[in-house]
Amino acid sequence: MPHRVTAVEGSPERAAVIAARCRRAQNLEIVAANAVGLPYDGRFDVVTLIGVLEYAAAFVDGPRPHERLLAEARRYLKPDGCLILAIENRMGHKYLAGLPEDHTGRPYHGINGY
Repeated sequence: MPHRVTAVEGSPERAAVIAARCRRAQNLEIVAANAVGLPYDGRFDVVTLIGVLEYAAAFVDGPRPHERLLAEARRYLKPDGCLILAIENRMGHKYLAGLPEDHTGRPYHGINGY
């Protein structure tokens, strides 16, 4: 049996694009919803937050949105599940080429202020 994939996308428009691009995938469920408060207690072997955690304050209510998002991700995992977490790489090519950093809007200045 192939693995099942549930993709949670906060934007209904992006969820529709994902659905259109992956329309032939038979093992994919796309959910247009906030990543917090979903009815998925202990359901997943793996939860991935790729380029999401740093934006938690934009869609998670409360004083500690990053911690709450991580707690929700843990709640969605099976007891022996795995959380995969990644954010943008400050040393990525686009930043070294002079593009502004996604979160601050400032160009890359170097390492340790040099």
